[in-house]
Amino acid sequence: MIPYFMLCNYKPDKRQIPVLIDNDWAYFGMAVTLGLTSGYFSSLAMMYAPGCVDTKHAPIAGMMAALFLVLGIVCGVNFTFFISWLVETPLF
Repeated sequence: MIPYFMLCNYKPDKRQIPVLIDNDWAYFGMAVTLGLTSGYFSSLAMMYAPGCVDTKHAPIAGMMAALFLVLGIVCGVNFTFFISWLVETPLF
């Protein structure tokens, strides 16, 4: 969904790539879809990770799932700086 968000009307006064999706409702709908699916799938992963291993390793699997969930969130938040730079920088 990242290319979709890059083509929306983000930073219209500074952007270098063209705006292909200028409807704010399309952006809103995709943001809601991203939030619901990401929340649903991360909840499934957190619930099923400890059950997929032996009982003695279940606490460690739960902690590892939480670690990688937080790591993914941190990496995703920091990746927005790169996307912002990519939208503002002329490619050619």
